[in-house]
This record gives sequence, structure tokens and C-alpha cells, in this order.
Amino acid sequence: VSTQSTGAAPTQMDGPPVQRLPNRSRKSLEIPNTLGVWNMYPRYVPRLHEYTSSARGALNRMRNKLVSAAWEKWQYEYEQECKAKFFMQGAIRRMINRQISMAWEKWQFEYEETKRQMLLMTGALNRLRNRLLSAAWEKWQFEYEEQCRQMFMLNGALNRMKNLKLSQAWEKWQFEYEEQKRQMHLMAGALNRMKNRMLSMAWEKWQQDYQEAKRQKHLMAGALNRMKNRMLSAAWEKWQFEYEEQCRQMFMLNGALNRMKNLKLSQAWEKWQFEYEEQLRIEFMLKGALTRMMNLKMSQAWEKWQWYCEQLRILREGRSRVPEYNIVIDHPIATNWVKLESPHVVF
Repeated sequence: VSTQSTGAAPTQMDGPPVQRLPNRSRKSLEIPNTLGVWNMYPRYVPRLHEYTSSARGALNRMRNKLVSAAWEKWQYEYEQECKAKFFMQGAIRRMINRQISMAWEKWQFEYEETKRQMLLMTGALNRLRNRLLSAAWEKWQFEYEEQCRQMFMLNGALNRMKNLKLSQAWEKWQFEYEEQKRQMHLMAGALNRMKNRMLSMAWEKWQQDYQEAKRQKHLMAGALNRMKNRMLSAAWEKWQFEYEEQCRQMFMLNGALNRMKNLKLSQAWEKWQFEYEEQLRIEFMLKGALTRMMNLKMSQAWEKWQWYCEQLRILREGRSRVPEYNIVIDHPIATNWVKLESPHVVF
């Protein structure tokens, strides 16, 4: 217990006197917090007003739904009317001042064309003056683009090698997604056709009739044009025929001249073609022979089955081969065969 609480005089044992802070009221302690809120007021109040205004506007539209729809409709119609009025005034001015409008548009076109030609001419002159620099610049651009493309492909390949499983899973997911999307599209189309079968049939019928009418109209228009301009059409077809014939003859003449100029080369080329075809034929026959040698029993069974099928076809058609080549009767299996006229044979 200190001496101040007992009212006794302070001694050396009590230590230095304690300085008490003056008592503060609750209002003075709340001032810093109030000042902090006041400092945040300019930042939050405009946003609060914005949110409040948006919410009030949404509520007003919900309360006055028809009025809001009518107001927006009026705004849209007013904008469309103003735009149509602007275009109409422009069209009327062009009609009134037709010559001035045509001259103005002509001047604009000529100005743009001259500007474009001057740009091209300046570029061509600069390239002619600095020919080596231009060639080096284009070469650098080409090499840079090629290097960027190769770096992109190389990075892609390295990323796929690093993340092989992830890349395979991603490609698998892409394939499955596209397949599922395609199947869903087909399924939805099939279901819609099943639900609206008569409408679908009518739509397809209309499409078919429309295409047919369009084709017939095109043919009829072509026929009428040819009838109207019969001489012109005949001359056009004659020119087409002569042009194609001349192109064919020029092609053949160029080929003949080239062969005459390069006789040895042409002969060597034809020789190579012949040898190549012959080599392919020999390789095909050799592969067939080797395959038959490897599968000798299967080859014999296949040829035997072919022979029996041919003999059955001959008997069903009621024909017979030449006596000296008639193998059916001489074969031991043919002794048990029944003639086609026998009632025991059922086809």
C-alpha cells in the first residue's frame, strides 16, 4: 500500500512519486475514432450515393414497369426518327445540289487515289534509292518471322514433352468435348424433327421446291437470253470452242517441240517410266508368289473353292464346258452330284 493511499508522508522506501495522468472523459476518448470516420467519409459517401441511386432506380422501374418500358420505347423511337431525319435531309440536299455532291465525291475519290498512289510511288522510289537496305530489311523481317515461328513451335514441343500426360489429357478432353458437342447438336436436331415432324417435312419440301424453282428459273433465264441474243450466244460458244481447241493444240505442239529439243532427255524419261512400271509389276507378281509359298495350303484351298464355285455356276446355268476341258465329270466328287432337272434339288 503506498503512502499516498494512506495519507502518510512519502519516504525513501516508497520510491519516486508516481505522476498520474489527468482524467479524460469518454467524449474526449471517442474523438480520434470520429475523426477517422470523418476522413473516410469523402471516399465512401459518393459510392454509397451511387449504390443508393442505382437501387432506387431499379425499384422505381419495378414499381412503374409500364411507364419505364414506354419511356425506353419513346427514346428508341426518337433516336430512330432523328437518324432517319438526318439521312433524309442528307438525301434531299444531295438531290437539290446533285452536281455539287457529285463533284465533292469525285474530288474525295481523286484525292484518296492520289494520296495512295503518292504513297506507293514514294515507297517505290525509296526502295530504288536504298535497294540494298530495303533487301536487307525484308530479309531481316523474313528471318525474324521464321525464327519467331520456329521458337513458338519449339516451345510448344518442349512444353508438350515436359507435360506429356497433361498435354495428352488436354487433347483427349478437346476431342471428347467436340464429339459430345457434335452428338448433342445431332441429338437436338433429331429430337426437334421428331417433335415437329410435319413442320420439318414441310420445311424440307419447301427447301427442295425452292432449289428446284431457282434452278429452273436460272435455266429459263439462260434459255431466254440465248433466244434473245442468239447470234451473240452462238458466237460466244464458237469462241469458247475455238479457244479450247487452240489451247489443246498449243499444248500438244509445245510438248512435241520440247521432245524434239530434248530428244535424249525425253527418251530417257520414257525409258525410266517403262522400267518403273515393269519393276512395279515384277514386284507385285513376286510378292504374290512369295505369299502363296508362305501360305501354300491356304492358297490351294482358295483356288479349290474358286474352282468349285465356278463349276456350280456352270451347272446352275445349265451349260457345260468343252468336252476336252470338262473336269467336272472326271472329278471323283462329281459322281455323287444330282442333275438340275431332278426334283431332289431345291433352290
